[in-house]
Amino acid sequence: MRPVKGYIISSPITIYVLLIILLTSCDGLEKKSTFIDSADAVQIQDEFITYSEAIVGEEGELLKLANNDTITWKSLSEFAITEESVNLFLKVELTYHSSCIVNLKGAQIIELVELQDSIIIKRKNAGVLAENQRLYRYKDKPWVILDAATGDKSTIYASVEYGRGIKKPIVYLYDEQVVFDKLLVKKFIEGVLIGALVILLIINLIFLISTRDKVYFPYLLYVASFTLLFLLRESIIYEIISSIWLPRFIDALLFITTGMLIISYLWFASRYLHLKTKQSYWYKIVRLSMVGTIVIVALIYVLRLVAHSSSTIPVTIWSVGIFLLINIPAWKRLRFYKPAFLLLLSNIILSLGGIVNLLIGIQTNSMLVNHALEIAVVLQMVIFSKGIGDRVKLEMQEKHRAQKDAMRMLEAKVVERTAEVTMQKGIVEKKNRSIIDSLNYAHHIQAAILPPAKLLKDTLGECFVLYKPKTIVAGDFYWMEKVNGRVFFAVADCTGHGVPGALLSVMCSNILSRAVKEMQLYQPSTILDAAVNLLEGYFEKSTKEVKDGMDLALCCLHSDSRLLEYAGANNPLYLVRNDELVEFKPNRQPVGKYRKRQLFNNHVIELRKGDCVYLSSDGYADQFGGENGTKYRYNRFKDSLISIHTLEMNKQENWLNETIEDWKGDNDQIDDICVMGLRMT
Repeated sequence: MRPVKGYIISSPITIYVLLIILLTSCDGLEKKSTFIDSADAVQIQDEFITYSEAIVGEEGELLKLANNDTITWKSLSEFAITEESVNLFLKVELTYHSSCIVNLKGAQIIELVELQDSIIIKRKNAGVLAENQRLYRYKDKPWVILDAATGDKSTIYASVEYGRGIKKPIVYLYDEQVVFDKLLVKKFIEGVLIGALVILLIINLIFLISTRDKVYFPYLLYVASFTLLFLLRESIIYEIISSIWLPRFIDALLFITTGMLIISYLWFASRYLHLKTKQSYWYKIVRLSMVGTIVIVALIYVLRLVAHSSSTIPVTIWSVGIFLLINIPAWKRLRFYKPAFLLLLSNIILSLGGIVNLLIGIQTNSMLVNHALEIAVVLQMVIFSKGIGDRVKLEMQEKHRAQKDAMRMLEAKVVERTAEVTMQKGIVEKKNRSIIDSLNYAHHIQAAILPPAKLLKDTLGECFVLYKPKTIVAGDFYWMEKVNGRVFFAVADCTGHGVPGALLSVMCSNILSRAVKEMQLYQPSTILDAAVNLLEGYFEKSTKEVKDGMDLALCCLHSDSRLLEYAGANNPLYLVRNDELVEFKPNRQPVGKYRKRQLFNNHVIELRKGDCVYLSSDGYADQFGGENGTKYRYNRFKDSLISIHTLEMNKQENWLNETIEDWKGDNDQIDDICVMGLRMT
């Protein structure tokens, strides 16, 4: 495949060189080309042609004559060969019997004029002139059509611009029917080719809207430029346009269209080949070539106006050079980018069409051969469309491939991450098991300091303890000691919950036991005062200030009587007697560091049979729940104690547990809960 592609790539270079040599050596070759045989033409004799030199004025103005006097018509025998371009007024007297076409051979620009009272007036080419005279264009050259009117004689007045080296004005007369019979096929081919370009414009405009691929912008401009160029060059369109715009304006429009054509091609090739990202060096060259095109086309047009040159060879050579230039980066990208082959192939087809049109067209009347360039342009556009489609398909495949690669990388990353997560999960689970095992063991240790339910009942009689830690271990605890006929019991709430609260609860439980057993303190208020000193003594070794402590309700029940002593640190004692609740207020200070420390108050209560005494931490009343997600609150808690105090103690425990669970609902438990109750018997 490589040798074939190499041959295809090298072919345009030879073709372009030959084309440049041919164009350079054959200036004016197109003037010899005509689809009409010489036998079809009648040359008008010199005696029927006269001329006058004049300066062209503005439309509708009187024309300045060379001698600033009345018109002086000269015979062609007086005409001298000039090397410069020349403007003449021609008067051609014709005799004809049917519609005909007049060819002013070598004329570059023709403007039909009128003769009014011996004054020539320049008008537009349609509208005010006799309807039997109008301009026609073939092969970029203007001709005149004469339609048969009432007579068989007519005089043509025209302002004619000739190029350099004209020997004398020559006029041919053709039978219109013969010409237009031969033009029929030409018009059909022109319509088909222009129609094909318009269809390509519409289709690719739809593709632009649907794909939003930026390569379609310069491609559409390229197709539109060629379409406009053909419209301006072809005969039917010229007849319409020349009736609206002046010939020089059409000439300027042709140059502008040519510049747009070259620039849009460079722009398209740059995007088509991805030069900006793949070949930045060539991208810069293409950008400079676009600027150079503007300068060169403008310069050549200015020279055309100043020097009256009719040659378009400089623009053609520049265009050929541009097409040759684009082949180089396309060839370099051929091995890596398949759509580059279609760009090279389209350039070859366009080159062949131009050479066939130039070399063969001058010796044949074949419409297909004469329109080889236009056909090649349409084929190039079709190949470009195919190339853009392949380019879009290739980019989609590359994007799909990149997505698949990204997915594979992502899957590999996910597998890797999953393995890491699994490993980390195993480590975390192992650590969690270790922590939970430690917490469970800590729970057993904490449970060991709590008095067993049997011991409570044997010592206190009818009683219950509702104990609901927030986690495995708790900061709340209940405590009991019996010393010298006195039963000490308490419900305490240490700072925090979980592990920190549990550590503090063990310490505070030990402090209470030391105060009773070692220090032989039996009054609850005195015990709390001593507990404050002991706890602060434990923490005074710390370099940081420790404000942790506990809130509790501490009681001392005399076994030989129904006397109950109570002291509280922020936690009250509730006494329910005969459906009435009495609340004994605690001191508003904790057992722990406190700035406004006071001695604890001691309350002495004489109990009666059937009285119920309740101690509680703040966890029960502070639990969120209910329909509105509010706290249970102390008032509701006290009402609950009144409503259940007549029940058996185990039923009271169950009722309080079920009630707080129903209240909590889907909410989390926010704190440890500890409630103790006993009934005097």
